[in-house]
Amino acid sequence: MIGKLAMATAQPKSSDAEASEQLELYWLALRDLPVDDLRTAFVELLRSAKFLPKPAEVRTAALKAGSARRYAKSRARHLAWKHSVEWRPPVEKISVEEIAALREARVA
Repeated sequence: MIGKLAMATAQPKSSDAEASEQLELYWLALRDLPVDDLRTAFVELLRSAKFLPKPAEVRTAALKAGSARRYAKSRARHLAWKHSVEWRPPVEKISVEEIAALREARVA
């Protein structure tokens, strides 16, 4: 994706070795981000960038693209945790006969 973005934006000419090192730097900076977020950032940057964006700009765009998904996952984790803390097993209902027997035993 970075190579395609480099072809679509203005940038100074560089040797093959420099281009390889630049791609390695992008890889180091962006490898922890989900591919879907990077692809969304790539499309956004392709539409708006005049020059090849720095890794930090790509990272910011990718984090922005994935914020709704990360929030949904965080919310789901929170709700699962809350359920595990607050859940109680169902209590068996007491029959009418048992209640009457308890009342009679109490009166006597």
